[in-house]
Amino acid sequence: MSPSGPPSPPVILVSNDDGHQAAGIQALAGAMAGLGEVWVVAPEAEQSASSHAISIHRPLRIREVRPRWYAVDGTPTDCSYVGINHVLKDRRPWLLVSGINHGPNLAAQVLLDRRERVPARGHPGQRLQRGAAGGAGVRDPAPPRPHARRHAPRRHGVAAAGLRAALDAAMAPVLILLHGPSEPLGALAPPLAAAGLALDTRLAPEPLPSNLAGYGGIVVMGGAMGVYEADRHPFLTGEIRLLRVALERGIPVLGVCLGSQLLAAAGGARVYRGEAGPEVGWLPVTRLADDPWLEGWPRSFEPLSWHGDSFDLPPGARHLASSALYAHQAFRLGSGLGLQFHVEATAELAREWLGDPAMPSAWRPGAEQVARCHEAATRMAPLVSALGTAFARSVLAIASGPWHPAG
Repeated sequence: MSPSGPPSPPVILVSNDDGHQAAGIQALAGAMAGLGEVWVVAPEAEQSASSHAISIHRPLRIREVRPRWYAVDGTPTDCSYVGINHVLKDRRPWLLVSGINHGPNLAAQVLLDRRERVPARGHPGQRLQRGAAGGAGVRDPAPPRPHARRHAPRRHGVAAAGLRAALDAAMAPVLILLHGPSEPLGALAPPLAAAGLALDTRLAPEPLPSNLAGYGGIVVMGGAMGVYEADRHPFLTGEIRLLRVALERGIPVLGVCLGSQLLAAAGGARVYRGEAGPEVGWLPVTRLADDPWLEGWPRSFEPLSWHGDSFDLPPGARHLASSALYAHQAFRLGSGLGLQFHVEATAELAREWLGDPAMPSAWRPGAEQVARCHEAATRMAPLVSALGTAFARSVLAIASGPWHPAG
């Protein structure tokens, strides 16, 4: 919690095209009240079919109807502009909710998009990838008619629950740290997207956020550099610093290959060149202990290994998996899970890596390993999906708690 006091709830701006007195906006504002601090800026009168229009040649009049409730003699676009840039100019809203119509259009549309209201690098929630979370739509019936009024609280509760889930995901973006364009999220991307998580992706050496305020998790992927090469790759030092903060605060962390080595370093362990040389191919790994994020994984499985470095276990870590060449294949350290093997490897990625003719011979396994890519990746796919889903649940569990403090 911030030393200055409890964190503030998110500001939610509510508008519509039916006017500030419409029954729909009254119901929608009520449904949003449990999610944050609601401000209403809506047309003075009905403005249906003019949602995209904006007033240019006349002044707009803004009337305060009651505290945090304003009427504008303009279009819905005017209302959004006035709400964001004037009424809430010092407290930009985290969420803009539009609806509910009293006519035949029965949808309340929610737009989760911070790109136009956060200055470049001005907030850790910036640069959200639309492909990962994009927007969220929640359907709600029309405002209650007299004969159906007794059912309204249940229906509005359903809408609020769906919006709360969408808001939780948007308010706690996951920081994705990549170290090369050829090592993306891969097979981890679909379960994170399915959970509705917003992703803030940084490709090294792109600047890192100065702190983890507002973040719900971190995923650190692989790379060609070694943790011990921070003199050549200074961004590694910054990543280790952020991982230490995440561990201290209990923020979920998933480290893959280089990411697991950075997590080990953040926990105080030594990372070094492996004495056994490169471990490359679809090779057996033995699970030694259970972990919530590895629930349902068999005791023996064959992920893609592609590394030449290793690490000691950090103090207090739980040893989770080993292989014939390298004992430390997976570990749990507080809120972090480190996996030395490449869970993100799809069949396409694996073929690209294993079949790269530019790789030294020690990093090119036999043709049989390349031929196994489809079969092996298919076998790993449900395990990786379960892992991504479990990680996402941990992120959302953090997000659904008290609103995130700054700092």
